[in-house]
Amino acid sequence: MFYRYNLPINSKLCMYPKMDIKIYHAYIKKAKRKRDIHMCKPLDKIFSKTASEILTELGMSEEIPIQLEPILKHYGIAALPYDFSEIEQNERSQLSEGEDGEGNILGVMISNGDRAGIFYRKDDTVNRQRFTIAHELGHCATAHEPIKDSIRYRRDKISNDEKEILANTFAGALLIPEKSLRILHRAMPIPYTSLLAKAFAVSTNVMKARMINLELAYV
Repeated sequence: MFYRYNLPINSKLCMYPKMDIKIYHAYIKKAKRKRDIHMCKPLDKIFSKTASEILTELGMSEEIPIQLEPILKHYGIAALPYDFSEIEQNERSQLSEGEDGEGNILGVMISNGDRAGIFYRKDDTVNRQRFTIAHELGHCATAHEPIKDSIRYRRDKISNDEKEILANTFAGALLIPEKSLRILHRAMPIPYTSLLAKAFAVSTNVMKARMINLELAYV
């Protein structure tokens, strides 16, 4: 028999990807009213869709862990590893003494005409690469303006920018579907974050952020 522990929710977000489900849902509602904007063809297919809608569309709502390849293929978005060291060195060389940079590059979304691609840091862990890809897909779904030709970077600095929080929230919802998480959470006598993170192939920080987002207790 399983027993549910009434554990306090840890509210410390330091080092966690910031997520806000209320901002996310509010913005998606606005985005759905912008369906007539002109975008790069692959991005137009994913624009204004929630993570849940995407998983349902592809019949992946109960898949654990979520495989990103079928999603990328469905929307016609490429994803490739990349070495950003040269770009980062050039950026650092242009900084003034004592000036902080924007942080290391974790990934970049590039759209050009009717093509779109995601480049992720080649030496990152697999879990971090997965989150970077999902994060960039989040920018496509929650774009604030038409995207035709653009380059958008993801950095490793914690950001308070609403666009970054939206993309993080989308990524958490895509990689950790709520229904599947709640089923596993109920089945565990003690909801260990490390075990849940391993099941969904995400980092413990991402799992903690998602648990906080859904107000689920964890240890």
